[in-house]
Amino acid sequence: MPAPTARELDQRAEEARAIAEQMRDPRTKRTMANLALSYERLAKHAAMRETSEVTPKQNREQAA
Repeated sequence: MPAPTARELDQRAEEARAIAEQMRDPRTKRTMANLALSYERLAKHAAMRETSEVTPKQNREQAA
């Protein structure tokens, strides 16, 4: 299974925030808000990974 993309993780963060807004229990609301923050951090890491990935073909082209 491929790793989720930064965009997919951002979408999950948005969904978690939207669900948190609907929660009435403060503890549950905080848990969902923390989940959204975790997805945001994962999205940032995924974005860094995506920008640093270079395919072998791109690497050869840069060397030429």
